[in-house]
Amino acid sequence: MTVKSIWRGGSKIANLWDSEFEISAQLAKKVIEEQFPFLKPAAVHRVGSGWDNTIFLANDCYMFRFPRRKAAVPLIVAENHVLPQISAYIEGEVAISLPIYKGMPSEVFPYPFSGYVAIVGQTTAELAITEKQRIAIAQPMATFLKKLHEIPFERLNGVGPDTIGRLDLTVRAPKLEKELAILEDKKLIAEIKIIEQAKKAEKTKEAFVHGDLYFRNFLVAEKGNDLAGIIDWGDLHIGNPAVDLAVAFSFFPLEGRKLFFETYGTVDGDTYCLARFRGLYVMSYLVFYGMDIQNQQIIDEALLSLKYIIDE
Repeated sequence: MTVKSIWRGGSKIANLWDSEFEISAQLAKKVIEEQFPFLKPAAVHRVGSGWDNTIFLANDCYMFRFPRRKAAVPLIVAENHVLPQISAYIEGEVAISLPIYKGMPSEVFPYPFSGYVAIVGQTTAELAITEKQRIAIAQPMATFLKKLHEIPFERLNGVGPDTIGRLDLTVRAPKLEKELAILEDKKLIAEIKIIEQAKKAEKTKEAFVHGDLYFRNFLVAEKGNDLAGIIDWGDLHIGNPAVDLAVAFSFFPLEGRKLFFETYGTVDGDTYCLARFRGLYVMSYLVFYGMDIQNQQIIDEALLSLKYIIDE
């Protein structure tokens, strides 16, 4: 698969992931020490950044996430409030980024932030893993999502519905079709088929969902054959489980996908089609994101994911 340029008329298209506020390791150290003086002297270094947050490791054992833009503030607030409520429901071998330090806006840094015990692991964009290792992760991922989606969400406080239309195909489908036209691939017909199937699907089920579960938002163990943790919960909401089940298509080859659904349980045809569409949409978007930030690891993983999604 080759990729055409996303530049038009000599200027780059503005993107949703562009930062409004970048925080340095020096400033992060100052903020952490001011609000959590018992961590002094804090040895802080930058680990990386996503669309919404910049991440720092403090004292080799705590991860701190600082919003990069104002739109990310409600997401970090939701994480800080909701994750402690769901932790008892999903106890097990898979860790979550449970906030134990909840930072407040100040004159030094204008947004709330959070810190949690560092989860030992890497994303699969950082750690190249084999198909065999991916298949080994299918069961623990499915077991985790089964527990998550069975949480009685009516008991949760402060969790809202999907406000950005993650499965609104009237908006998402045309956008995806334009992106796929840029991504040259002989299997484009198969991709369009996935979109058409999803357009006919009914969105009837609701569950508590992670909301943004793809290869950068979960960690695998050092050997690559076990699921170590689920991170970045800012998109949590009450919505269609298809949003999370997209990972079954985008991360696993066919054998792993089969094992995933054998563990998770059978899903109806509409959920299946919507999950596949969601995976296609997110991975297509990530190709362009990877190009924009010049991260070949993300590009390669997203292109591989597109291949998995198309396979039948």
